[in-house]
Amino acid sequence: MPFRSVTADRRELQRLCEAFDDAWVAVSSARLIENDHIPAERERLGYILVQIWEGDREAHLATRAVQLFLNGVRKNATPASAGRQLDTDD
Repeated sequence: MPFRSVTADRRELQRLCEAFDDAWVAVSSARLIENDHIPAERERLGYILVQIWEGDREAHLATRAVQLFLNGVRKNATPASAGRQLDTDD
């Protein structure tokens, strides 16, 4: 899980967790992920969220994470791509 390596105070960790939950609800409601890919895709979403947060702690995390995640799904991204630097200048 990507949050294990995050160094932040309790409020920021809570914000990250809430953003992840909100983003996952949005992503999963799109019904683009097969059941056997859910764990890997949740991890990929977590990495996306952490990268956004590390780059801009004031960003609307859930919204931006959903945008990047769904953009990757449309481009047939794989969970392995989550570790690469994200292009957040959309």
